[in-house]
Amino acid sequence: MRATSLCLLLVACDVPVVVLRAEALGDGGILDAGGADAQPALTESDWTLSAGSGHSCAVRGGALYCWGDGRNGQLGQGATASSDRPLRVGEDNDWVLVTTGDLHTCGLRSNGAIACFGANGAGQLGLSDLVDRPVPTVVPLPPALEVSARHGHSCAVLRDGQLWCWGANLEGQLGLGDNFPGADRSTPERVSGGLLFRTVATGQGHTCAITQDRALYCWGRNSSAHLGLGPGAEVQYRTPQRVGGDNHWLSLAAGQESTCAIREDHALWCWGLDFESEQNVDRPTPRGASADYGLVRVDAFHLCALKLDGALWCQGRGVEGQLGRGNTDASPRLVQIEPGRRFSSVSVGRMHTCARDDAGRLFCTGDNAEGKLGVGDKNRRSVLSELTLP
Repeated sequence: MRATSLCLLLVACDVPVVVLRAEALGDGGILDAGGADAQPALTESDWTLSAGSGHSCAVRGGALYCWGDGRNGQLGQGATASSDRPLRVGEDNDWVLVTTGDLHTCGLRSNGAIACFGANGAGQLGLSDLVDRPVPTVVPLPPALEVSARHGHSCAVLRDGQLWCWGANLEGQLGLGDNFPGADRSTPERVSGGLLFRTVATGQGHTCAITQDRALYCWGRNSSAHLGLGPGAEVQYRTPQRVGGDNHWLSLAAGQESTCAIREDHALWCWGLDFESEQNVDRPTPRGASADYGLVRVDAFHLCALKLDGALWCQGRGVEGQLGRGNTDASPRLVQIEPGRRFSSVSVGRMHTCARDDAGRLFCTGDNAEGKLGVGDKNRRSVLSELTLP
């Protein structure tokens, strides 16, 4: 097996590791991590990071922390107050992944259990009701490899490769094959088609996922061609649609009207609303000439990507300072942020960005309403500003 220089939330790693992701196995199989022997203690070096619309969360060494807008309970504190500094969520030390939607949060534990909290008006917590939860509540699913929450819906890849989704469904983003306008689902349902997946990315009104044999599928809203299905495609698809015909996809990210993915050769491809041309691109298109990317994240107005050497590059809207360039200028092209520094993780929210450097320090920049940068105030930043987890 080949190991890359960065694990980057494991999407670029082909080595079997503790965090339970299908990408952990280079041969395309799924790691069976059941049982106590497969759950060694997590260390300070085990990190995940997620920037949502109004709040942010991170996992460090098995502990979960959240900060920012908490008015719907999405900080997991048992209350609905916001916080401009990170707060620990409970006392458990077995979290391995966190993902943030508009108003809700979901996390994965080392035993494969998924727990969600926050707003639940569309059933995005997967608890068979529409009641908000201010503390993590277990979703009734078999053990999972991955969970993705973005905007108003959530999806999980189970250990056997089945993909289940729940929450908002107007655009067909749950992939259930129902008719428009589809009813929201408060109980998880399996995505139609019988495919087995290794990773999933939820956008605002669409979802994309990579199968175990590394084929790419997308479904949901396609108004900006962000399903990547070419000219003449419909504006909505309610079942998984094959994107292209090859099997070389490694990881992906879904935003509001844009989708990006990294291929096995580490080339970055994007489609949908293009931040450079401000036009819609209807097929996956290479972004730049280099093939050295390890991670990409995209939301409504900007994207950021990490190269395998840890260099951070961002593109798009900058008026809130979310590109971290020290100004509020937009960047129509990918530009390196703080050259000379190396990062191990990045996540983009609607109008802010958070990143972790290779020394384990955490930074955020951009809009700071409700304190989602976690720096102790609500003042906007245009440079990556350090915050401290308790």
